Amino acid sequence: NTQHSAAERRRRKDSCHRLLPAPLPRHGVGPPVAAVHVRRDRGLVRRGLEAISSTLECDTEQTHTAAVGSAMPTGSVHMADAGSDDEDEFLSDEFELDGGGSSGHSEGGGSSSSEASSSQEDSLMTVPSDAGAVATSSGAGNPYTIVSSEAIKRLQDEAAAAVVALLGCKHTAARSVLMFYRWDQERVASDLVEKGAEYVFSRAGVANANAPPQGSGDNDIGMLSCQICCCDVAAAECTTMDCGHRFCSDCWRQHCLAQISEGKACSIRCMAYKCGAVCDLDKVQQLLCGAPRGDLRRFQQAVLLSYIEDNASVRVCPSVPWCGAAVQVNGDAFVEPECSCGTVFCFKCGKDAHSPCTCQMWLLWEGKTSGDSETRNWMAAHTKPCPKCTKPVEKNGGCNHVTCPCGQSFCWHCGQATGMTHTWQGIKGHDCGRFKEDTDRRVGDAARSHKRYMHYFERWKGHSDSHAKENITRKQLLQSIESKMDGGVDARDYSWLLRAVDQLRAARVVLAPSYPFAYFFFGNDIYASEFGAEENLCNQHLFEDQQQMLESEVERLAELVQSCSEALSIDLEDRVHTINSTVNIQQRIIRMFDLIENDLYGKLQACSAQIAPYNPKRNLAG
Repeated sequence: NTQHSAAERRRRKDSCHRLLPAPLPRHGVGPPVAAVHVRRDRGLVRRGLEAISSTLECDTEQTHTAAVGSAMPTGSVHMADAGSDDEDEFLSDEFELDGGGSSGHSEGGGSSSSEASSSQEDSLMTVPSDAGAVATSSGAGNPYTIVSSEAIKRLQDEAAAAVVALLGCKHTAARSVLMFYRWDQERVASDLVEKGAEYVFSRAGVANANAPPQGSGDNDIGMLSCQICCCDVAAAECTTMDCGHRFCSDCWRQHCLAQISEGKACSIRCMAYKCGAVCDLDKVQQLLCGAPRGDLRRFQQAVLLSYIEDNASVRVCPSVPWCGAAVQVNGDAFVEPECSCGTVFCFKCGKDAHSPCTCQMWLLWEGKTSGDSETRNWMAAHTKPCPKCTKPVEKNGGCNHVTCPCGQSFCWHCGQATGMTHTWQGIKGHDCGRFKEDTDRRVGDAARSHKRYMHYFERWKGHSDSHAKENITRKQLLQSIESKMDGGVDARDYSWLLRAVDQLRAARVVLAPSYPFAYFFFGNDIYASEFGAEENLCNQHLFEDQQQMLESEVERLAELVQSCSEALSIDLEDRVHTINSTVNIQQRIIRMFDLIENDLYGKLQACSAQIAPYNPKRNLAG
């Protein structure tokens, strides 16, 4: 550490002053571990933690960016006694960086530690702000890119430039080809290699794609007869498309407006009989310059949004109201991206994040919860509609002769209207001949099914509601930190608390859909032919053990976060417990997903199931 100048150390520290020390695996796993002992006296413990950050900054300058993104906390933070000094208390932190850099050693009296602590003494925590216009997350763990509305034009131009290089055509022709191919450059390249450029152009309806732009010449002098309106128009007031057909600009303009109103702004075809060639986008825009501004803006917006609406690798963020961003995946569609507005969703189906549920499971679960189908099943099994007023009537005892509050009597077995005269053995003038055992069995099955459904529904609803509350908790925590900073109060590093809240939110996103997953997977509804009864029960017990351990740790962290957030506590013991619980939850989620992917979904034979893998860095970056 002494070989670096003070200015160099400050520069490195300022570039990553928000680095949160992350606990690492036990000794024997990962690179060498640096143990730093700091005296807990008059704030020295806090400065010791900052000295650790400074040590890591100095020793991992070249790999810092990758290391912060790939840090995997797996160890623990613990208190240790010095032994030789009864008045001192010590804190030992262990860290690991996936970048592979070696960890240096720092002592409390070292010059580097003292300078780092004194410099950090007056620094305040930087509160995370919203993402910018474009946020890229294309690493191995997050193969997607967040696209803002301002970046769509740039992405379209980049895609068109790539197609221009392939086909050697005009820029506007390349965009027309891409819109026909739904912005799939791989399909364009495949058809080009297999069938040639002419096939690509003809299939996309692009005519004379390699022709130079139409300019002024001898044909632009004199009068021409428009074959649409049958009027003589000056040649300068006519427009010729790439297919060679020439009509007056007014007719072209009215044709374009009609096509736009029908939702065909991205594929406006030539007016000539049996032509069908796609009109040049730039010429359409020039024609619309003489139309009301609203029509031109609607055309431009339709062309821009085609990159989102027609592109299979792009999906609009489902936030309400829409944040204006979209997500583009760079590979597998089974991913749950997090938009810059904080919305996490399944890219494959566009629904809320539901892993470990498959998209099919989640669709069935939404049908049950939104339509309340299980309640309807219970009503159908326990009630009968009155043949007169059609209101449901429940039989709570007695014989099979039932009387509705409206006064109508009917048979409980068959539901037919009857008279009032009856005995325990039967109803006068009525004999339905239905077996009672069948009804009792149906009632028992419906009651058990409803009870099982309510068990999973209540727990899913509880974690979903807790996730919504924790989003509010995070906003309130940020406001409390900002208020301390604005008031001049010494607001130190609370990134450990923010990370705990983020880990809590990520755990709720996993725990909530884990109950619908258990409802379908172990209910033998979808995978009845895959597992026997004994094997299914064993799998259920293994999963529920992992689920319950995760749930208990989540509730423990929720209590710690609440107690620390109320008073913005920086008590050392609370901080240690919070960090350890955050790390523990991370590992429990990883183990639960490993069980689901390998031991449950991995054993399916007759069918397959794909889910978005758990991304431990999604909500914990920074």
